[in-house]
Amino acid sequence: MAAREDGTTLNGSGLERRMRGPRPAKSGTILMIGMVLLVVGVLVGGILGHVAAPPLVTSAGTEHLYLSVAYDPFTGLDEYFPANFTVPANTPILFTITNYDNGTNVVPAAFTQVLGTQGGTETVTNGTASGVTLSSVPADAIAHTFTIDSGPVHLNVPIPAAQDTTPTVVSFTVIFTGGGQFVWHCMAPCDMDAMMTPGFMTGTVTVVNP
Repeated sequence: MAAREDGTTLNGSGLERRMRGPRPAKSGTILMIGMVLLVVGVLVGGILGHVAAPPLVTSAGTEHLYLSVAYDPFTGLDEYFPANFTVPANTPILFTITNYDNGTNVVPAAFTQVLGTQGGTETVTNGTASGVTLSSVPADAIAHTFTIDSGPVHLNVPIPAAQDTTPTVVSFTVIFTGGGQFVWHCMAPCDMDAMMTPGFMTGTVTVVNP
């Protein structure tokens, strides 16, 4: 399993926050509701990711990493969870990203293409598609991206929007060669504050040699 920065292990419990919707005012009642939703998300987020993800055949030695993307009712920002994580070098890493955000953000053509994954593809499951393999996503159907474009790593994965209340699950495999720390960004113009704030729409991938 891939380790988080706090030393714990990602064991498939991708955490759900709250799907993008009407942005509530920050009152005590709303914060309490948000806290309840977060606790529920801790319990069911990983289950939803596993159930919605298409069956994939992976080779021995593959590590699995589960991420979620959602609206955080506490900060009012869109957020990846976790944003910072550690993975082993020279090992296939199977990412599963569960996106609860049903908003779309038109991106430049360069960020509609899947780059840097095994086979140059991603596998998408949502309310209208089940286990569809894509090499690109229409520019007007994207909610977020997971992009690394610095140093030796060039990775871009467009994340399609959720379908109403049904999350979209995107799976892809990456092999990071060599060690180092790399900054990833969401390149969709989703939320400028979140895009500029580490831990929300930008974070780090730390690659360590086994």
